[in-house]
Amino acid sequence: MKTALPWIVSGAVAAVLCVPQDAFALGPVGVEIGAKVGAGTNPTGDSLNPLGFGVGARAGVSVFNIYAGLSFMYYFGSSGDVVESSDKRSGKAMLYGFEGGYSFDIVHVLTIRPQLGIGEYKGDYSGGALTTGTADGKDIYLEPGVTLVVPLGFWFVGADANLILLPGQSGSRPGFTFHGQLGLNF
Repeated sequence: MKTALPWIVSGAVAAVLCVPQDAFALGPVGVEIGAKVGAGTNPTGDSLNPLGFGVGARAGVSVFNIYAGLSFMYYFGSSGDVVESSDKRSGKAMLYGFEGGYSFDIVHVLTIRPQLGIGEYKGDYSGGALTTGTADGKDIYLEPGVTLVVPLGFWFVGADANLILLPGQSGSRPGFTFHGQLGLNF
C-alpha cells in the first residue's frame, strides 16, 4: 500500500494538470477598444434633438469583470425652420466621459454589462432664438444603461441601450441612446 500512494498522488496531479484551462495573455485583464455609431432621443426640452445620428469611440479595461473605460460621442443632431422667420436652427451635441460597470460572461459567447456613464455634455445650438430648457453649453450627463458584447476572436460586436439625464438643465427630461459597436479585445 505504501508503494501505491506515490503513484496515486502522481496520477491525480497529472490528471489535474491535463484539464484544459482558459489562457489569459494579460492575466485576468481584458482590454476593449471600439467604434460606436448610434442616436438618441431628445433629453433637452427643446424642439430640436441634439442627439440625432452620431459616431464615437470607447476604450476600457476589465479586471476580474469590473469594467472601467472612457467614452466619446459626437451627435450631428437635427435642424429645422424657425417659426417666426425664414431662419434655420440646428442643434448638435458632444459627450465625453467615464464609464464603469460589471461584466457578466455567458458561456464565453455573450457579455452583459450593466454600467453607468458620467461626463460632460456640450450642446451647441445655432440660428434663431433658443427655447426654454434648451441644453446649450456645458452640463454634466449621467448615462445608466446596459451593453451587450459578443466576442469574435480578437474582434467584438456589441450594442448598448442607455437612459441619458442632464441633471443641471431646467426643463430637461430623460432621453434614450442606442449604439452599435465594433472593436478589438485583447
